[in-house]
Amino acid sequence: MKNDELNIESFEIIEEQLYFEGKSVLEGGQYPFNKFVFIDKIGEGANGVTFKVFHKILQMDQVVKISRSNYQKNLLEAIKNSSTSISDVIAAVSDAGILGYPANTSYSVMPLINNSISFSDWISCRDKLLQFCNEYFEESSFKSNSQYSGQIIQSSLNLSISLLSTYSKFIKNNIIHGDLNPNNILIKDSVFNAEVLKSLEEYFKYQNGDRKSSFRFDCAVNRILATLQQLRRKVSVGTITSSFFEVKFIDLGTSQLETTNRDFGEQRDVYFILDSARRLLKPFFNGTSLNNFLNLEKVNGDLLLSFNDPSFDDRCSRGLEKKFGVSNLVKNGRLTPEAIHLLEESGPMSASYKSGLPIGKYYFIFYNGNLLSEYLINEWLLPYPIFSNNEEYEFNEDTYLIDESVMFFLKYNYQGNVSSSMVSGDVLRLVAFLNIIFGYSYQNSEITTKDYEVIGKLNGLINPPTPIYNVEVDIRNLDTGILDAKFIEAWENLIVSEDKFLSLGVLIQWENLWNQLSFTFSNTIGASDKVFKSMIVQGSVFSFNVK
Repeated sequence: MKNDELNIESFEIIEEQLYFEGKSVLEGGQYPFNKFVFIDKIGEGANGVTFKVFHKILQMDQVVKISRSNYQKNLLEAIKNSSTSISDVIAAVSDAGILGYPANTSYSVMPLINNSISFSDWISCRDKLLQFCNEYFEESSFKSNSQYSGQIIQSSLNLSISLLSTYSKFIKNNIIHGDLNPNNILIKDSVFNAEVLKSLEEYFKYQNGDRKSSFRFDCAVNRILATLQQLRRKVSVGTITSSFFEVKFIDLGTSQLETTNRDFGEQRDVYFILDSARRLLKPFFNGTSLNNFLNLEKVNGDLLLSFNDPSFDDRCSRGLEKKFGVSNLVKNGRLTPEAIHLLEESGPMSASYKSGLPIGKYYFIFYNGNLLSEYLINEWLLPYPIFSNNEEYEFNEDTYLIDESVMFFLKYNYQGNVSSSMVSGDVLRLVAFLNIIFGYSYQNSEITTKDYEVIGKLNGLINPPTPIYNVEVDIRNLDTGILDAKFIEAWENLIVSEDKFLSLGVLIQWENLWNQLSFTFSNTIGASDKVFKSMIVQGSVFSFNVK
């Protein structure tokens, strides 16, 4: 904890008022929240702690956020949030002030979506409902034509789209949030709500043996069953219906403050998007993790592009071996620590100059031969933050290039950090793909050679079009019969911007993912794997499985 940061765990609610280290908080010597009844702590973020309160005069629930540190910066944040251009996805600030005790601490007040729950609570509700269905109806999560489990899984896909649609408005407005976490995301859902979660928690208080004998007469179970029946009426498996959800972020983080480091905020947004996707799509990755199917590598806290191309690694390694006498110096398109050590020992000149390769942040080598590179060479991909200032590399004219395929990248200063727009766009592709595949499996159907349009739509969904000079959003390959308006809005915001592509689908290892899903559905009792037997995926291209 920094010296100027408060220990936010010292805030507590005593007799419906806010206290810090056992003393009432103060503003100008007076308690500032006499109009509020403090109910509960909602959550903690990088910038502060939030509480659910009840406004005595307005008779409505609201949120009070207390800053963790740097009250001047957080007060500026509150001012920005009060007039944000994206108030439809942000709970705009209605009041703010500076506390005298604890000193140098600001607070802000904003509306709370009535009957909403946090993202964390929604996930907990989803997981408990799946567990309930497994016990009560003895059905697996992927059972074909299940009574309720299919609708629960589909709700996860629906919320994924709603969350991405909300975040896409940040991308559209060139905003980085920087303080997203599961507890400051509020979700209004008529099915998954606080009452249902409470009923589930009551049910699971029973010991396993007691549930079978008592739950039929238990009020909590009756409420759960009523919720599941409502869910079945509202949700259609294989069809995105994200309009049931209202998603809002409690605040705008520190995204619009001049003092905010955009790169740092961007990485925090990327981690949030991936963590949210991992939680929402967890049922599809039983025994593994979504992270295992992404072309990303964590290096010193940064998420960097990482491509498994053994042939390129081998070519570069052979070239470096001729110079330094050591083999296997390139892995996943990046110099190994041993290679870096050799370059550092060989003199003060830059690594690019000494190796004859365009080497960027964390010694990543960008190269021709993959889809991402093709778009970058022709500058059809939005450069930020993949490149920095397009500075030319220092290059030794007398040193031959190890591989001619890297010549195109000599003018670029590659940073390597993956952008939030690329991640959110690729996750959007993933959710749409899972929606289609899950729909077929739930219906115990296969894709026949007559369904050639489905193959085309899948390929159009996970791959960008052939590079063209007039870049535009193309929704012709989207099946609008199963993808709703929020999906289309997110697609338009996350795929193209400023006549350049934002997302290409290259972050996902589609073939490995397909094989994993095929294994999961083939080995799950009651699940149908017909759709997996009817198609194959090679690289990122779908085709019929013709035997």
